[in-house]
Amino acid sequence: MRQRSRGLAATAAIIAASAIAAGPAQAQTTIGQTPAIPSNQNCGSNLPFVQALTGGEPGYEVPPGNWLMTSWSHQAGAASGQLLKLTVFRPVGDPSSTTTFEVVAEDGPRPLVQNNLNIFDLTTTPIPVQGGDLLGLVAKSSAAVSPVNCQFNTAVPGDVYRVDLDGGDLGPGATMIADASQAGSRLNVSATLKDVQSNDTAATES
Repeated sequence: MRQRSRGLAATAAIIAASAIAAGPAQAQTTIGQTPAIPSNQNCGSNLPFVQALTGGEPGYEVPPGNWLMTSWSHQAGAASGQLLKLTVFRPVGDPSSTTTFEVVAEDGPRPLVQNNLNIFDLTTTPIPVQGGDLLGLVAKSSAAVSPVNCQFNTAVPGDVYRVDLDGGDLGPGATMIADASQAGSRLNVSATLKDVQSNDTAATES
């Protein structure tokens, strides 16, 4: 009986050691959407767009909790010389109806490879975000010469982006007040998020 107990204890110790060696599971998720084929709907130039609402999955809203954005993606169109900036917005007030958004982070502008899915790696300089933050975009190249196809139709009434047609490009800490919106459309952007708690645990154990 004692030998069996020792055997069970040894097995349990081996299992525990294996779990420690493997480390914690890395919680990761993706928000936003890039179309398989880019649309021909450009976003002008220096106009801040935010995906305020979505009528279904995938959503553009950061899930509850604290996260690190480790990459973002955009499906580029055919024009050469495109420049695009990712902007992260935080709704002020009721997210379902507000037209006021705080700019909390940005990346870029980044040059786009035409007719390709462009993926921008942020693992060395991840962007901290929190639950409720929203994905947005600002086209930085000329709309006449190098238009960025940053939106696409979905025909879903619950998909709504908002835009500030008067405010121009805004940096972190600024407030955007949207003066126009479009239903049935989504922004051409997605982002990969990593849970901060998992990241901290992995760093501690390494």
